[in-house]
Amino acid sequence: MAKAKPKTKPKAKAKRKPSMKLTPKQEEFALAYLETGNAAEAYKRAYNVKATTSANAIYVSACRILANPKIQLRVADLKKTREDRIHKKFEVTIERVVEEYARIAFADIRNVVEWSGEVVPDPEGAEVRVAKNQIFLKSSDRIDPAIIPAISEVSQSPTGGMKVKLHPKLPALDALGRHLKMFVDVKEVSGPGGVPLIPEDGETDKRKIARAVLGLMRDAAVEAQMETEDE
Repeated sequence: MAKAKPKTKPKAKAKRKPSMKLTPKQEEFALAYLETGNAAEAYKRAYNVKATTSANAIYVSACRILANPKIQLRVADLKKTREDRIHKKFEVTIERVVEEYARIAFADIRNVVEWSGEVVPDPEGAEVRVAKNQIFLKSSDRIDPAIIPAISEVSQSPTGGMKVKLHPKLPALDALGRHLKMFVDVKEVSGPGGVPLIPEDGETDKRKIARAVLGLMRDAAVEAQMETEDE
């Protein structure tokens, strides 16, 4: 008598992994956001936004789209690709940027021009003495190449006068200080003049806040339905 074959358990179906592929509109949103840095503008470019749609509704929907993990991954990938291309083409590094800022911040005008002054007798023989001042622009082959990036302008007027201008030092010093975390930004969390952001003076203000919140909730609900149709 033949032995019965043992029953085998059916193989469990593998769980389907969620697709990371974006829809055409999502891809367009990611590209527009990379270009503008503005989620609301990217949403208006990528989706069929009606002219009657409120700014609040557009903002709510744009934030929801931007919070999508697939969108965030795509934007991060696009940013990295762009940064890699810029770094490779222009050899942009943190060290090089800091070095350029430092050249501007610590540039010395005496490395570009020379001047002198003296008091000499009046050429007509009078006892009065006159000042004799001279300013010389150094030849380009005598200027330290490290100083060149700090020079903003070298020009000559129709009458022969020379003008030499360096880039402003303060913005470069400020950028270096921020890079080195030497400054602490203080942000005001109150309204103008120290007025609280949330009014505290009566039932009327509470009703205004309630109406504003209800308006946002209504716009969000309407836009959620529109987003479902768009995606």
